[in-house]
Amino acid sequence: MKFQLRFVCLLALLIPVRMSAVSFSLSATLSPIPGVQTDGGGSGAVSVSDDFRSVFAVVAVGGLRGPVASGTGIYGPAPAGQDGPLIFAFNVPFPSFTDGVLTGEFSLNGTTDELFKVFLDGLAYILIVTNQPGATSEGFSAQVIAPELRGQLFLDPFAPGPGAGVVPEPGTWSMLGLGLGVVAWKFRRRRAQR
Repeated sequence: MKFQLRFVCLLALLIPVRMSAVSFSLSATLSPIPGVQTDGGGSGAVSVSDDFRSVFAVVAVGGLRGPVASGTGIYGPAPAGQDGPLIFAFNVPFPSFTDGVLTGEFSLNGTTDELFKVFLDGLAYILIVTNQPGATSEGFSAQVIAPELRGQLFLDPFAPGPGAGVVPEPGTWSMLGLGLGVVAWKFRRRRAQR
């Protein structure tokens, strides 16, 4: 289980960023929301382009209680027990998964954008909501859509400086291809066993 989670997190780090250059990056470690019994975890990253107009986000999760229902970026400060306003959303495939990688892209309006300040101030969080098993009554098992993982996005001190190009090396491409091949094989094998 832990190997699968580490593999999925490693795969997320190998996904090449589609922007030509990165101005800054943020990263997050996702952990269970207090009170949620889960072995799930994950990691995420957000990269802002050098023209401050495009943002690419990726998050890898594993060991979740149920399949991902939604993945979002939220504004952190909010009353206790509530989540702040939505900042961005990840694309969730259908059918969903309990171990995998989510990606998303959105736009900024330059350095004057309010979202830019939210990122720099460390007020953005990644929230993963899953379809969790609920109470059983008369042979019917309900699914409860509930938050499971949350992680604060911090500025990444190891990110390339302004204008530094993000060009994957050949070894990165081969590792990505190998990783995607293993993930595809795993899903095929899981389907065959059902």
